[in-house]
Amino acid sequence: MLKQWKLLLTYYNTLLHSVDDAITVVDENGVIRSWNQKAEEMYGLTVADVQGKSITTFFETESVVLMSTIHDRKGVIKKYNQPKPDVHVLINMSPILVDDEVVGGISVERNITDIVKLNDELSSTAASLHELERNVQNEQSLSPFNKIKGRSTVLQDALHLVEKVSKPMRLY
Repeated sequence: MLKQWKLLLTYYNTLLHSVDDAITVVDENGVIRSWNQKAEEMYGLTVADVQGKSITTFFETESVVLMSTIHDRKGVIKKYNQPKPDVHVLINMSPILVDDEVVGGISVERNITDIVKLNDELSSTAASLHELERNVQNEQSLSPFNKIKGRSTVLQDALHLVEKVSKPMRLY
């Protein structure tokens, strides 16, 4: 029996360290039982810092979706969460059941912080671009010659001359 337990523990630990996502395992009370290396990197907390302590010690209660998974006995797939102000994740969670009794929960979190930041930058750039386009359209609509199509040098020179001549003179 001891040999089987060691074998399963080895499989379990190998799995925890082989996955490229943060993994947290808690008991039914939310006490952290496992915390892999990716979780350490993502949250800046070592296994020694968190193991045996309540998950709500390190995260605000409303951001700990894992506890609701345990209480509701329902898993969650690809749910967006922001457990810390500078961390954005997609979470997969499941309650851990033994003989239909919840004994804990497991959370697998994929860090999407860079994607969220890139999306914010893209949205900001797109808004600036739309503003510039509106400004260009407003400027073009002021000229009565903007509907004339063509890009030849001769046509552009002629339009430039016409615009110059058609400007009202200012009297001082």
